[in-house]
Amino acid sequence: MAVEQALACVGIYPASIKSPDTKVAYEERDDYKNGWNAGSMKVSEMAYMALEKLAPEDDQDMDLLIAADVGWMRDDGGFYLDMNDTFHWASSDSERVPDDATSTVAQLFRSYGRLGLMYWVAEQRGYDPSLVEDYTEGIKYVRKQEKKRLTR
Repeated sequence: MAVEQALACVGIYPASIKSPDTKVAYEERDDYKNGWNAGSMKVSEMAYMALEKLAPEDDQDMDLLIAADVGWMRDDGGFYLDMNDTFHWASSDSERVPDDATSTVAQLFRSYGRLGLMYWVAEQRGYDPSLVEDYTEGIKYVRKQEKKRLTR
């Protein structure tokens, strides 16, 4: 939907332009408006072709995580959550999400936002951030909420 909305905003050149010749008020443009409209139409066509390739059976959980920009795909085919500066100050850090955990991670993200991701990583690692107290409190909050949810 975001791509379709962006394409709808692509400008189409007008049929004529003000002429630099002061004796002629407007100058007709060629059918493709000097290539602009043809280029715009080609970009739209290519974008829609790519969108059609997205099958309904695509992993919507992975689509969410990628679209939310909470991590990245690596060459090994894995998705890694961005945990920079979460578990230790001034650190580059990420956590690989196994394919069978994508649904769980996406659900935690839907429920708690970034705190849900931090909670999941803390559970995987068996510890909370040691130096970043703000995150530790958030993880404890999600842990408490999840415990309540699982005992219902």
